[in-house]
Amino acid sequence: MFLMGRVATSDGAAVPNDVLVERVCNASVRQQVHATSRGDFSMQMGSMADSVLDASASGDRASQDDVASKASRTGISRRELANCELRASASGFRSSVISLVDLDSFGSSIDVGAIVCESYKD
Repeated sequence: MFLMGRVATSDGAAVPNDVLVERVCNASVRQQVHATSRGDFSMQMGSMADSVLDASASGDRASQDDVASKASRTGISRRELANCELRASASGFRSSVISLVDLDSFGSSIDVGAIVCESYKD
């Protein structure tokens, strides 16, 4: 399953160049992808490619490959998404969050909409 969306600023300013979109589950970052200069992003759930996982993710590569392969074939269960959200991370900005629990987790691609960032100065 692919999650697609965009990062936008509340005042219409350009999106920061270093913005990361993070999938956070149970207060731990599980996956990160960079947004484009226009703010667009896509993230393959369960994929190890083009993502950065934190140290608390499962440790052995064979089991990670098995999980990624299974997730790409069967989707991700609502239970696995129960405490997961998407947020943007960029220096000097705070982000809205998008809960993943209500998504149709068995589609091949889902547009999650916009993650809105506000400057700390506002």
